[in-house]
Amino acid sequence: MLKANEITAEHLSKLKLQVLYRTHETPDTLKISKLANIFSNYGFGLKKNNFVDPGEIQHVIDKIKDKEEERFLTALILRSMKQARYTKDNIGH
Repeated sequence: MLKANEITAEHLSKLKLQVLYRTHETPDTLKISKLANIFSNYGFGLKKNNFVDPGEIQHVIDKIKDKEEERFLTALILRSMKQARYTKDNIGH
């Protein structure tokens, strides 16, 4: 699905059509720090720094898959992120 979205975005960009972009602002560092502390209590590493690497978050999600605490921890991840918004400017993910 991600690849389909990328191809569609490239195509629309080449056509120079105005579209809306779904974007996410950088998460709050305090929320991410708290999230990292909770994850470390469950034995899952998440770096405690000012930058959130989406790949690192995905790696942690992959590690908790099918674990008893998966539902709880994924809910915490979602609550730590800022809500997506739609904008005419492509500011990145």
